[in-house]
Amino acid sequence: FGSSFPSTGLPRSPLRVRPLRSPLAMALTFPTVLLLANSAAIAVVVIGHVLTFTVKLGWLVKITPLYHIQVGLFKLKFGTGLAPMVVGFLSKSAQRGVVAAAQKLKQQKTEQAIIAAKEQHKLWDINAFREYACHVETLSGLFNVGLDDLCYLWNVLQIASMLYVSLVPLFLLLLVAGVISDFYYQKVHARERGRRLTTILYASAPCALLFLLFIYMFLTQFLVLMTPVNAGYPYGVCVWVAGVLDLVAFFPLCMHLYGNSRSLDELRNENRSAEKKFLRDYGDLLQYGAAPSAATHASGLAAAAAPAAGAAAPHAAAWVGPAQPAWGAPAQAAW
Repeated sequence: FGSSFPSTGLPRSPLRVRPLRSPLAMALTFPTVLLLANSAAIAVVVIGHVLTFTVKLGWLVKITPLYHIQVGLFKLKFGTGLAPMVVGFLSKSAQRGVVAAAQKLKQQKTEQAIIAAKEQHKLWDINAFREYACHVETLSGLFNVGLDDLCYLWNVLQIASMLYVSLVPLFLLLLVAGVISDFYYQKVHARERGRRLTTILYASAPCALLFLLFIYMFLTQFLVLMTPVNAGYPYGVCVWVAGVLDLVAFFPLCMHLYGNSRSLDELRNENRSAEKKFLRDYGDLLQYGAAPSAATHASGLAAAAAPAAGAAAPHAAAWVGPAQPAWGAPAQAAW
């Protein structure tokens, strides 16, 4: 017999006692962890897009020797370019002139001077600047200056901004609906159609966001064609941040596809649903001594008549045996 007494002198327990798990450890199952990770990623995407909407400038930038433009979704800022800045920085006389003008402006403190200073650094509304650009194009046509693309260019920029601002919240709502559907599948009622709906929402929202950003970038790339034309792309920091957020929006889809297996709850619910449907359709046949209902009888007749409506059965002309002889006739005559 094996020794059942260790060196301590106490008998060994035949049952292995398992340590108790905390409620937090029991609640943090693998599907729950995936749900929390998807919720965190969607929260980052939604908050990031909201913050990019609040930034006034930084979506588009155009810098030329004559002027520079910083464009946002709703506002833009128009200022001097590199040439006046460089000339004013290198020229001492220009510096002294600027200082003298600033001192004179400070001494006067008139209302016109304050208004002029505000007008120099104010933020323009895109719609108002588009109106000015269209008037400049009209005047340039009179003097043959060649500024014949300003009105069309700023019309396209305004359409791109309004399209992006109006559609991004809808696609973000699709992401939020996806995580709500995922929570309903994991914690409330697991069904196959719910899992498929979650996959569709997780897949359509980031694809739509990325496609909309590509449309915005395609429509706003023509800012470089504004006179004077310069090379490069006019995209600012907010465009690249929005692109990174759209890529992060694919994280819930990847995690959902990684754990997209049929759970035990889904199998139970599907089996219960099939059983309820069977009992609803053929439950009266299972009752002892009960006659089938009219609907069940009609469905059975239709199912029986379905083969007869097509081609004839292959055994319709089968041999049915010898003919029965007449009464009193010999059996040989029948054969």
